[in-house]
Amino acid sequence: GEDDVRLLPATGLLLGIDCERSYETESIELSASDRVLLVTDGVTESHSPTQGMFGRERLIQLAKDCLHLTATQSIAAIGDAVREQQSGENPTDDITVVLIELSEKTSRVCCLT
Repeated sequence: GEDDVRLLPATGLLLGIDCERSYETESIELSASDRVLLVTDGVTESHSPTQGMFGRERLIQLAKDCLHLTATQSIAAIGDAVREQQSGENPTDDITVVLIELSEKTSRVCCLT
């Protein structure tokens, strides 16, 4: 369906750490209107003393809730939720979100770092 989520497993060392490192590759078929959301662990591991960790399940639900929004609005909503999760504290890890949105006419990449 249009709100299906497919998790792609992370394998190997972090990207960019070792230029000589090789990585497993996987191909997936994407269609117009599909979105690919990439995040660093600083998003899912963002912590609040009262709410605990942001978590993967919350991120997945938020991504589904943002499907009716533009890519730019979705990135802003995710950024707002992570900042709210941190309760005004400085992040303890990098927070990067990349959303790739496909369409028949054009593709769009929006980033929050």
